[in-house]
Amino acid sequence: MIVFRNCTLVPELTEGFTGTKADLYVKDGRIQGIYAPDCGPEAGEDACTVDIAGKTVLPGFFDLHTHLYFSTENLDVLAHRSIPDTVMDCVDSAVDKVRYGYTTIRDCGGSDQTVFAVRDAIRKGIIQGPRVIAPGRCITPTTKGNDAFGALYCEFDDPAQARRVVRKELELGAEFIKYMATGAGLNPGGEPGALITTREELSALVQAAEENNTYVAAHCHGKRGIMLCIECGVKTIEHASMIDEECIEAIKHSGRDVALIPTLAIVYAFTTGLVQGVPQSVIDNVHETGTYSVKALRKAFDAGITMGWGTDVDKECFDMNPFLEFQARRDMGLTNLDMLRQLTIESARIIGYDDRLGTIKAGKLADLVVMNGDPVRDYDALASKQAGDGLQGRGADPLSGKLQKESVSI
Repeated sequence: MIVFRNCTLVPELTEGFTGTKADLYVKDGRIQGIYAPDCGPEAGEDACTVDIAGKTVLPGFFDLHTHLYFSTENLDVLAHRSIPDTVMDCVDSAVDKVRYGYTTIRDCGGSDQTVFAVRDAIRKGIIQGPRVIAPGRCITPTTKGNDAFGALYCEFDDPAQARRVVRKELELGAEFIKYMATGAGLNPGGEPGALITTREELSALVQAAEENNTYVAAHCHGKRGIMLCIECGVKTIEHASMIDEECIEAIKHSGRDVALIPTLAIVYAFTTGLVQGVPQSVIDNVHETGTYSVKALRKAFDAGITMGWGTDVDKECFDMNPFLEFQARRDMGLTNLDMLRQLTIESARIIGYDDRLGTIKAGKLADLVVMNGDPVRDYDALASKQAGDGLQGRGADPLSGKLQKESVSI
């Protein structure tokens, strides 16, 4: 048993407890109880007590769109990495994420099953890192620039192949399917707004994923692609840069649980010069798309469209500024509490993990982040390298049955 005393809680991210000051009891990786200070039961002689000294304790953060594979945006460097070096870069990226509060990440595409190796090593307790959910390779239609990424992409162009592609990726270890519905700014010659799939291909892929009890997350910038994703039943639309009122209304009237995963940090990384070693044409592509997306996504948020948290930045950029997504969403007009909800409970709901994560509640996994100051009212407390300290509890993750780091620092 671990008892975290003198915790400050955020009511909007806490269930089954009405106060803001509490002691948290954690055992075997789960929250056993939330009690008013010094009002909890005897913890036992073997209990470890940690005094949080009034700091704020939050649920662990989610990043639903990241690529452990991308240590850099320089495709030349990526193309010449060995598989062992790629694995180690993925480990480095995963460990880096957990230091900043991300206890659950959804990787959105890597090569040569390298992310599976890292994910499985974390679940087995061989290395410490965040919970990793991975699709393996990016499924894509044949299009400009795919060859520059080597084994990152798996191409298919025939709807009849959808089941085979989905089954093969799942056999290799995929937990969901990542698909490229529109062009990508990083692809040499790619046009982010261009629709590169067909209705038949996308529908077949979604159906094949659902038949195998999983879903499709679609890379999608342009309006035509967004509309097609809504129509075909895609679960999460990644980026959604060119969303407009018609797309918003289509989501609201679709009768489906469609979520957007904005990734504004990568836009800021390109436009502020953090990304090095990429052609100017790529920078121009990203800048043009990103300039529109901030206002467009704000309209979607105001309309009540569900949004999760995604960053999409490579490790070099993340190391230089791990708070770019916070800055971008603040510029979008979101409050600290809006961002905290997207970081935690909203993202947990999107991927169906809200029964075990996303809020602080007795019975849920003890993925916890402790922060200095008031992250609800003070932006610097939320997005600062001095934001907090780590709770050093450990426990079992029932998804893997192995040890998981359950508490991290920002």
